[in-house]
Amino acid sequence: MDLDQFKETRQLIHPFCDVTELRRAEFLEGQIGYSGRIFFKCDHLQRTGSFKLRGALSFLLRLSDSEKRRGVVTRSSGNYAQAFAYAGSLLGIPTQIVMAENASPYKVQRTRDYGAEVIIWGTDFIQGDQKVAELTESEGRVISSSYDHPAVICGHGVLGLEMMDQLPTLGTFFGPVSGGGLLSGVSTALKASSPAVRVVGVEPVEADDFAQSLRRGERLSIHSANTIADGLRVLQVGIHNWPLLKRNVDDVALVSDNDIRQAMALIRERTGWMIEPSGAASVAALLKSDVKTLQGDVVCILSGGNIDPKVFEEEVNQLTNF
Repeated sequence: MDLDQFKETRQLIHPFCDVTELRRAEFLEGQIGYSGRIFFKCDHLQRTGSFKLRGALSFLLRLSDSEKRRGVVTRSSGNYAQAFAYAGSLLGIPTQIVMAENASPYKVQRTRDYGAEVIIWGTDFIQGDQKVAELTESEGRVISSSYDHPAVICGHGVLGLEMMDQLPTLGTFFGPVSGGGLLSGVSTALKASSPAVRVVGVEPVEADDFAQSLRRGERLSIHSANTIADGLRVLQVGIHNWPLLKRNVDDVALVSDNDIRQAMALIRERTGWMIEPSGAASVAALLKSDVKTLQGDVVCILSGGNIDPKVFEEEVNQLTNF
């Protein structure tokens, strides 16, 4: 996966998604005592409220006409579901999405509102994947992974190109790791554009499969992922994602649920934005960072803002020592 592929993907998806704002966050500079500049990459302001749209478009736009007519199916905890449903509706492709029984009702309803057929099934990704396989066999639909596919990775890598265009002096990037779709794409695009950029992946303490994998040098799986960050509960990074992550991510920062709540509360206090837990993880990691490890201009991605306001308040109200 090289720079030309990311550039081609940017041209492919550009008519259907936004170049999200890069906004200075001076209050964070004072908060951690950093002499450089810190920015938010505001992907919670992307259409459908998260970074996922680029990957969904990159996958769907590459389908053949016959595949588009057959329709597509995927499994998602929520943000890819919404992006996939929106992109399918935009392109006239029937979408079917398997969501877990414990998925956010807020995200389930928004996915239906975007025009997808939602199937509630199972409580974990294994049961969800089994259901997707059944639907593919019985209905002939095309399967899309929300992270473990080259086209999806390429779509997310467009984010890296956007940031380098907006901030050529970018020195450090913080981004969350779940299945690895976002960070494998962005880290690869950033390193191809500017090899000196430091890339820091962020995981919840209770969902640290990538951190363990990086330490061991092999792709590991964990048994459970108990965190408020529902988008970061994947138990293992993807097959296509792992070699890119291993090659291009410089470090992993682990954050607790309380760290994430603190970041959510601070962002809302200073900007008015309600960022979902997964979307605030990068800021949680920055707040815990040793400033000596930061270099140049710093960017934290706000990767999603799809959260029920009542749930947001419930989480922030559980915050201690803020």
